[in-house]
Amino acid sequence: MNNKFLKMAFAGLVLTVSSLAHAGLITSDIDSELDSSTLIDFSAYTTGSANQITFAGGEFNTTGNFGFSVWNNYGSSGGAFYNIGPSTTFTLTFDNVVSAFGMNIGAIHSSWAWDVYDINNVLIDTVSVAIDNNAGAFYGYAASNIKSVVLTPVSDQAAFDNLQFVSGSTSVPEPSTLSIFALGLMGFAARRFKKS
Repeated sequence: MNNKFLKMAFAGLVLTVSSLAHAGLITSDIDSELDSSTLIDFSAYTTGSANQITFAGGEFNTTGNFGFSVWNNYGSSGGAFYNIGPSTTFTLTFDNVVSAFGMNIGAIHSSWAWDVYDINNVLIDTVSVAIDNNAGAFYGYAASNIKSVVLTPVSDQAAFDNLQFVSGSTSVPEPSTLSIFALGLMGFAARRFKKS
């Protein structure tokens, strides 16, 4: 009876501890991972086009061209930029590692793959971002040591605005690491109770 209770208690602990780590997709600009973030609203850019946008803290590069415009739709206001022509791949590179980033994205009508890389150019995660409307939405990602993100559309155009990022790295333990630790504790406890 005690052994069964102990196993259930530790299983609950594993689930609780695993949910404490927040590494993954962000869907709100008020997510706690973005507390103390830097905001880049692109309102200082003049109308035109380019294949690179440099901002305080990093840069966007593209295989096509960006367009710069004053947009007050697609979830953006004031200055915003958009890709000229579909199937344009974007690379967002930060000057220093960040622990979280996010931005308003509008005019999306298909899935976009986001490949998130760390400071050693090792893939952290690939996530799919998809909304099917022109209203715009906020998406981002939180993890330790984010250095760059490659955004790849499936033949789509999009508008980007209000980039937020948190400089520096935070120690975000992966849920699997915490689970293994909790299982180890459970094994030690079970062994102790078997001896008595």
